[in-house]
Amino acid sequence: VAASASGTAEARCSVTVADIPVEALAFAGDSGLTQIVSAGSDYTLIVSYSPATTSDREILWKCSNPDMATVSEQGQGQATVTFATSAAGAVTVTATSAANASCSASRQFFVRGDSELVLLPEETLYAGRKALWRFNTQAYPDATHIIWNLAGCSYTGPEASFAAEQGGENTMTVTATVGDVPISFALDFQVQEWYLNEIIPGANPRNTYPVFNKGATRAYFVTRGERRLYEINLEEGRLGWMFDMNDGKNDNGGDICVNPLSGDIYCSNQMHVFCLAEDGHKRWQIDVPTGGSASSLAGCGPGMSNDCKVVFMPLTDKRFVAVDAATGTILDSFGTETAHLQFAVYGDNNIVLTHSASGGTNAIKFVGFSGGKFSEVTAIDSPSADPTDITSPAVSPDQKKAWFPCNGGLMVEVDLEARSARASAELGGGYLQGACLLPSSGWMFFASQQKARVSRVQASAVASGAQSMVCYTNGSDNYLNFTTVACDTEGNVYFFIKEDGTGNSVFYRLAAEGSRWQPEPLAVIAKQNNDPQGFFNFAGGYLIGGGGNNSRNQLLVRCLDAQRAPGWSGPGGDACATKNANIAYGL
Repeated sequence: VAASASGTAEARCSVTVADIPVEALAFAGDSGLTQIVSAGSDYTLIVSYSPATTSDREILWKCSNPDMATVSEQGQGQATVTFATSAAGAVTVTATSAANASCSASRQFFVRGDSELVLLPEETLYAGRKALWRFNTQAYPDATHIIWNLAGCSYTGPEASFAAEQGGENTMTVTATVGDVPISFALDFQVQEWYLNEIIPGANPRNTYPVFNKGATRAYFVTRGERRLYEINLEEGRLGWMFDMNDGKNDNGGDICVNPLSGDIYCSNQMHVFCLAEDGHKRWQIDVPTGGSASSLAGCGPGMSNDCKVVFMPLTDKRFVAVDAATGTILDSFGTETAHLQFAVYGDNNIVLTHSASGGTNAIKFVGFSGGKFSEVTAIDSPSADPTDITSPAVSPDQKKAWFPCNGGLMVEVDLEARSARASAELGGGYLQGACLLPSSGWMFFASQQKARVSRVQASAVASGAQSMVCYTNGSDNYLNFTTVACDTEGNVYFFIKEDGTGNSVFYRLAAEGSRWQPEPLAVIAKQNNDPQGFFNFAGGYLIGGGGNNSRNQLLVRCLDAQRAPGWSGPGGDACATKNANIAYGL
């Protein structure tokens, strides 16, 4: 009825409201997966109508097994399902429209009783670190066809070991058949980014890189300033013991060598060489009567003999010595014009070393070691006048060639059979910070301190200097490029670089794709310090990196689902610690 304001006139019409039939039903929030519930629990089901304005809202509820579950209707398309305390197995609840029997929705439940279907890993989940997931076949012995699906990868069987990524698809779908009931459910889990993230006050890590033990269960690094050797316990993800070398004799970083057979660690400061047992206690030390350059033991020693019974090292009093690994007794020595050198052990305890000589030249010596004595085979002039003192050479797997990164952006290639040498064209300026050789492809990767770049060159064409850059950051010198390239057995290359502009430090993986190489950021570390000195290494599926200044050092460990790096790749394998490709993986 419609009336005028004065009430003297009105009009009437009749309106018929038609029913809106229901067309489909579904359960709100239904993922399509089996819902896993516990015996004795309740679960609320809410019907979603299509169209939402339907007038057909009455629902008929049905349970496939009333002995396992009962349904209590709450009205308005809502019901509570109560599972019996003795229930175990599959049960289905169906909602059907009272007005249209063809419109229904079903939800399958699997009542697990007192036992979880999946036994979760006990440890914290870390990005890139494998963890073991197990279907509870002891409680559900008739479970078959178990498949784990995560981020597009499938793993089949009652157990699956895989790694998840921080910020990735951290929901895993599990499908199985329990008895004759197919089930599918989702597991949500949290992943931590860093396996280890530690701030070490008053410690600068310049001129050092982490070195791993044979099993990649431990790694070691030396800090500058407060000169200390730290153990990283990779099994437990924590810093272990610390050995203090801070006697005021040397504030520089230094190289470390791990004996792959005994586990002993050899380290030094300017005036002393130490041998430490795996538990950190000192076995022996060598006192150097006069010390030279503070950096002369940084990056250029020690190294092991084939049988791991002798340690080779340069001393700051300009001696190159062979030391009994067990006792610290000096077996033999010969003089060099400087302690600033690099060396590699190859073949049957043959040694090649390059060092600065008089007149601004650089010499390369080929030395043999047998019966506890050195014998100089020959010496040649080197094409480079200044070897880098903070990195080790790369040795080819067949031990026929070695490459020495040098100052001025040069790489010196030494033919170990012909005892000859040639230098590359300039490969980047400043110090070259280590080289990583991929035997499968023949590519050599190296980092340049100047303008923060990582490049590659065919090992057979080093002398031509025909390198191509794979990562480049324009800006000031990048001190994070201290020995910053390593590889794994699958042909991936890893490095750690400080980016210009943001000042952030980034872990990169360079994954090989045919002839293309595309750097992939694995983790970003917000700006650490101004002008940080940095270090990096990779082995056993662990990326270790960090940097700092004189007031702070940040140590970071990230896990990767990867194998150990090849022993001959320089940083990242046993040759890094032993400088001997013979004993790396039994080569």
